[in-house]
Amino acid sequence: MRRTPYSPITRFMLLISPATESKDMRLSVLSPDFPDGAPTQLFGDRAWGIAELDLQTSDDTVDFICLSYSWGLGRTPSPFHPTAMVSDRTEPAVSAIIMQRPACQRIWVDAFSVPGEEHPAERAATLESMGFIYSQAIEVIVVLTEQACPAIEQIRQRRDLLPTHLGLLEKEDWVTRAWTYQEAVNAKRLFITCENAAHGTIVDCTEFLSYLGHALILLPLPERAGYPRLDSFEDVMTDWNVAGYLERSALQVMSAMDTRSQTRIEDHFYAMIGALSNEPAKPVQLLSPCEAFISLCERKGDYSFIFSSVERDTTLGRRWRPVDDPKLPAIIRLPSWGNGFRGRVDDGCLILENVVILKPAPPLPHLDAFMKEFVAGYRPDGAYAGLDFGEAAFKVLQELGFRGTSEYVSTGYGFFFCREQLPQLDSVEILVAAGIRWCLGAPGIARYTQDSDKDEVSFYEPGVFVGSMVDLEDAPTIVRLV
Repeated sequence: MRRTPYSPITRFMLLISPATESKDMRLSVLSPDFPDGAPTQLFGDRAWGIAELDLQTSDDTVDFICLSYSWGLGRTPSPFHPTAMVSDRTEPAVSAIIMQRPACQRIWVDAFSVPGEEHPAERAATLESMGFIYSQAIEVIVVLTEQACPAIEQIRQRRDLLPTHLGLLEKEDWVTRAWTYQEAVNAKRLFITCENAAHGTIVDCTEFLSYLGHALILLPLPERAGYPRLDSFEDVMTDWNVAGYLERSALQVMSAMDTRSQTRIEDHFYAMIGALSNEPAKPVQLLSPCEAFISLCERKGDYSFIFSSVERDTTLGRRWRPVDDPKLPAIIRLPSWGNGFRGRVDDGCLILENVVILKPAPPLPHLDAFMKEFVAGYRPDGAYAGLDFGEAAFKVLQELGFRGTSEYVSTGYGFFFCREQLPQLDSVEILVAAGIRWCLGAPGIARYTQDSDKDEVSFYEPGVFVGSMVDLEDAPTIVRLV
């Protein structure tokens, strides 16, 4: 293979797009209708090759299916690009789609459709457009391994999943990969099948989610802890199910991607960009992977990327902003809902909407009932019964993947746990994002000031507010971060 002189990061920076404002885009798809002389591979009883597809969002006659699967560890030479190596699961996964959709004429397959590394600009544009590509497909089909077939067949026959089926599904690594998240959540229609399955062994995602959720909710809590992948599986399916009427926030994507793996560093951010945007790539300035994601969020007006556990920028006017980071992990790995943290930059200041400003204060009497229910809901075994509410809440947050300190600020309405220990200053105030919710409260920012040599300087630290948001529904306002 001819080696490209570009590093992985530089390849990400070369975001030169073939797309136009009318959303035209040329895709390479697997098709039985291919150009004369093109390399072919036999799938079923037909020869398939690579064809070019002119994609326009205004053209409803152009249809194709997108494949979603996990590559695994095995590799084999590509039948269409012999110098390239692809997953040894690619051909079985394609065969599975053809078995379930015999009338299909076009399949977008990452291993065959993404330009190679010897074409860095085209490759980067395609990878940044993944959200667009998957959103334009008539359907996305998830192909699990053959071991998942008994579970798929059980659901197809409308029978409840058994513990043995849950054990088989738990072994699937589809949910652990970075790319599969954005592939699923952008789908118009999402189906699940498996390798080497008979025709008809395919189920709609909504039906799959119903049976999986029912089986998980019947498990005792200690047993459910043994299925972390299925919990993530359920979260992804739910995310797809509500995508039609709830906008996905940056924080929601960061949390969902937190434990997923990828081969290249930049793939983590490509996948997050695809989960937030279903627009084709456009020319942009030279940016790092992290900065490209943050810039997209800023263009969308969603500043919930602030709730990352990384250090803050030290530049005046940008101390609220996370620094460039290889993964930009969320402050806590917890599903959220809401319309994001809406804001805009104006005259060097960040103006944020729908913010509740709280000051340090003793807990209000009615907070006891909320905290008892919160702690008991996560630890019904009473393991934290002897601790005060702040200590017990921190223990629960740790179990949920919180990245922060055990010291907290009591605001009267709840407890705020920060990424880093705060200085003991009277100027501290907590800015709670009312537009994003967790079952335990909402994300927030601690704002405090310190005197420098010349001026009073504001600092910002992200964290988790544990408390009832019902009491704060009439309190949101607009704040300026300088």
